[in-house]
Amino acid sequence: MSEQQSQTKITRRRLLTTLATLIAGAGFFKSIQSCESKSNEQVKTEPEKNKITMKKIISTKNAPGAIGPYSQAVMINGFLYTSGQICINPENGELVMDSIHNETHQVMKNLKAILSEAGMDFSHVIKTGIFLQSMNDFATVNDIYASYFTTDYPARETVEVAKLPKGVNVEISMVAYKG
Repeated sequence: MSEQQSQTKITRRRLLTTLATLIAGAGFFKSIQSCESKSNEQVKTEPEKNKITMKKIISTKNAPGAIGPYSQAVMINGFLYTSGQICINPENGELVMDSIHNETHQVMKNLKAILSEAGMDFSHVIKTGIFLQSMNDFATVNDIYASYFTTDYPARETVEVAKLPKGVNVEISMVAYKG
């Protein structure tokens, strides 16, 4: 193979890689395999089942609106990622903080509303994160949390934090999946 032919093949590969990068856009790159032969080159892409779909923002009036630059939840490829929910009553915008019991129920009601908007329920939840102002509330929060699940509990972490938004005592986020 001559020097010129070799340079042409390298240029073709660079062109194909650049083109694939531009087409994929938004940070998602399709893998490209180049099968060389002396007479032609073939380009193959990953199967359609591996194709990444665009994200969908989930929003409902049955849960409190975001109090910052974030969404209530984001859905992508069957996975739902909720933002942390606190005890804001969506009907009046007031915090429900008369007891850790009622506060936790309000948080779970807010998460239920978001799951419902996405066509899911607590049986779809695969991971949760619980943030407590004080671990002294763990037993109460744990009992109320457990009452929203039947079997096959999701993976979870519970941590005590120094401070939560609006001075609340509990915040919970979830990841759910519906295939």
